[in-house]
Amino acid sequence: MKEYCANVLAVATGGSVFVSAVEEIPRVVQDALIEVLDELERARRPAASVRLISGTTVSLFDRVAAGAFSDRLFYRLNVIHVSSS
Repeated sequence: MKEYCANVLAVATGGSVFVSAVEEIPRVVQDALIEVLDELERARRPAASVRLISGTTVSLFDRVAAGAFSDRLFYRLNVIHVSSS
């Protein structure tokens, strides 16, 4: 799974990746994505120039509080918060 996440980010280098319904990503994929992002940050590789944009219709604050969504991934994604309410 980690290799899949790394490949997706590599293909999108210089561009953006949009993840719709981010709350539905299985925990194993969330953990793999965090590992890849951590490795890119530590290595200071140019692949870190990928924008990771996510969308959701539920409160990720609540999902994190319930343990259903990774707090580390939430921290990474919650740079700019846009709400329609």
